[in-house]
Amino acid sequence: MARSAVIYGIGQSAFIVLQKIREQFSDEFQVEAMLSEAPGTFGGLPVLDFARFAEAGITDCILPNAAKRMPKLLGKLNAVPGIQVYFVPASQLRREQNEKEHFFIPIDKGKPWLMGFEFHVADHCNLNCRGCGHCANLMGNRFPDIRSYRRDLLRLGQLFAGIGLIRLMGGEPFLNQELEAYVALTRECFPVSEIHIVTNGLLLPKAEARLLQAIARHQVILDISMYPPTAAAWDKIGPVLDAYGIEKNISPVTEFYKRFTLGAGSDRETVFQDCSTRTCHSLRDGKLAACIVPFSTEELNRVYHTKIPVDGWINLYEPGIDGEEINRRLGCPLELCSHCKREKEYFPWEVRSREEASLQDWICVEG
Repeated sequence: MARSAVIYGIGQSAFIVLQKIREQFSDEFQVEAMLSEAPGTFGGLPVLDFARFAEAGITDCILPNAAKRMPKLLGKLNAVPGIQVYFVPASQLRREQNEKEHFFIPIDKGKPWLMGFEFHVADHCNLNCRGCGHCANLMGNRFPDIRSYRRDLLRLGQLFAGIGLIRLMGGEPFLNQELEAYVALTRECFPVSEIHIVTNGLLLPKAEARLLQAIARHQVILDISMYPPTAAAWDKIGPVLDAYGIEKNISPVTEFYKRFTLGAGSDRETVFQDCSTRTCHSLRDGKLAACIVPFSTEELNRVYHTKIPVDGWINLYEPGIDGEEINRRLGCPLELCSHCKREKEYFPWEVRSREEASLQDWICVEG
């Protein structure tokens, strides 16, 4: 007998899941309603808010392509007793036919989810942008230790039931000759996570076929920053992605911004709540931070001999730490937030080597 279910959302992903259930999995689920804070109807079904869902007696809730929203959604659903939650990975939504066990992933509500994290597969870059938020143009040729990365992934697997979004980045990740191994390891440890590689794309025409095949096989999405040199070379980059069936997101880049100050003059709570990067959690050497700023500040201190106090790291191996506590701390402002202005200072994108770079590429004039 089909189980009664709601589908979270009233967008494209929710509609795809609704159609999949009606066409392929009607013996598994009977969708009674959609779940959203916006009232109305969707796909011929009523839309319930969380309060009405809790009273409806529906047994199952399906979360399509929730990714970074998983921690917040699970927090709300944990207040509804007796329901089974399923996650539908984004990779499954793109398939014409699906197997039930891969489409509906049961969620353990006993442990939290981590929204996601970013990890530097390479610290340096082949492009070197002025004011790079990751300070790639200040780095030497530095790659992480994949054994350390594996250890940290296994630790995250102990702390969290799952991770929404994992972004492998840099620097330029395609500089790392072990990128294929990083992709495979990440997918092995987190089989239902959405995995992206953030790249300027310039090295794709020279990438080995086995690496490109692995990216497609492991259903990794490329987030391509469309810098002017990338746009100029797109006639060589685009066909590579098409030939291997690699999915991509494209973000045009014509300007950068800075907002950091040497003095701690901003209200950190206000800055943190307004910050669009506070959910871009960063993993490095067994530590997790809310954003990249602790990484970049350490580099500025090292290169320019500034003495900005660095805080915000969470040690994944701290005695007694658990996923709930990590999520709580990730939602708290850093002392470093007091060094960020609310207003961004924009400037045109340009290349700036380490020899040409100056502290002013990252630091705003105070006052």
